[in-house]
Amino acid sequence: MKALVFNKFGGSEVLEYLEISDPVNGPDEILIRMKAIGLNFADIYRSKVKLSSYLEFIV
Repeated sequence: MKALVFNKFGGSEVLEYLEISDPVNGPDEILIRMKAIGLNFADIYRSKVKLSSYLEFIV
């Protein structure tokens, strides 16, 4: 599947459109298929804020 990811902090220039492995749902979990997503200011802001919990955030 395709994903918009960032692996370092910065502006929109750090965002990369990559092919990643399909997620696998575990017991008591569901997997939801997405047909379209959006990217907004809050998503770009997360790539600028240096909080370790956001480092591998996938949009």
